[in-house]
Amino acid sequence: MSAKQETGILSKIIKYQDQDAILRVFFKDRIVLIYAPGIFKTTSKNRNNLFEGALINFEFFQARLTTKMSRLKTATLIYNWKFIDQEQQFWIPNWLKLLQAIDTTSEEFFNFYQYALRNFNYENNIYLTTYLYYLSLELLGYKQNFNSCVIDKRRTQISNFDLSSGGFLCIYHSMNKAPIEILKSLNYLTKSYSDFLNKTTRKTVNDIYQIFKDFISNNSYLH
Repeated sequence: MSAKQETGILSKIIKYQDQDAILRVFFKDRIVLIYAPGIFKTTSKNRNNLFEGALINFEFFQARLTTKMSRLKTATLIYNWKFIDQEQQFWIPNWLKLLQAIDTTSEEFFNFYQYALRNFNYENNIYLTTYLYYLSLELLGYKQNFNSCVIDKRRTQISNFDLSSGGFLCIYHSMNKAPIEILKSLNYLTKSYSDFLNKTTRKTVNDIYQIFKDFISNNSYLH
């Protein structure tokens, strides 16, 4: 059986027996468990190419049966975190916890994660993380509508939002009012990352980041 090659994101290395591991890997259309024999041996050529959260080229023998596990042949590191300073390293656990909380994936999430990993810096780290949280909401079963009221589809008189309900609420379906800056920025999320980055203030993105993080923490295994 010939091996196949595919680029993926390593979300977790699970120790299995003394020298072996099971790798949880995000590909663009699925999440796969790959058996990696001998990677904890000092002589292993693969061990220095396997980092959680990194972008890696995996060469593996794909399992033919759903009851079997694919087997790693070689791993080649493509891109890893840039360990710049302590401030930057604060975000790494957030991304890893998010990857480990998600049980499904999408091409959009996969592609943006690659972009975020390559463009991660002090100025945009919270923007990238917040956008990843936004994309992950749908993967966790909480797809959001930040274009109109989720109840009557009204596009005007939007006053609030509720993530558990699925997005925006108009004045007829919510007694509460969210700050207009937050409502505008939530709408920017639906347009593009570029719109969100360029039109959202640092204060507002901090507020949205915390709202998303708290919601995901309370509604998934992100702890």
